[in-house]
Amino acid sequence: LFLPCCDFLVQCQQELRQGLAVATKKCYTGRGGVQNSMTNRQFYNTYIAPLPGKFLRQNQPIMPTVAIQAALKGVQNLCADAKRAERSGCEGMKNTFLGGMREGQSW
Repeated sequence: LFLPCCDFLVQCQQELRQGLAVATKKCYTGRGGVQNSMTNRQFYNTYIAPLPGKFLRQNQPIMPTVAIQAALKGVQNLCADAKRAERSGCEGMKNTFLGGMREGQSW
């Protein structure tokens, strides 16, 4: 029953690490300054916000309704936690999301 959740955790780890690399790639501004290629909000909207829908699409056909609903609520809560960590930066949001995915917690 929890195997789909474990698979999803591994997938999230890989995708969020890749997303973090993209988001924190340095770009030169027109005034000679340097900034990340994505804002914190762009990182959240691109890489974290879509995760509940992705989880549902992947696992709805293979998980019982009660289990998918509980797990989906857990993923949504992790997204909300990551959103609250937006001020801590892209890495902080990634760590908040993944840190909540510990065995026996959140979902």
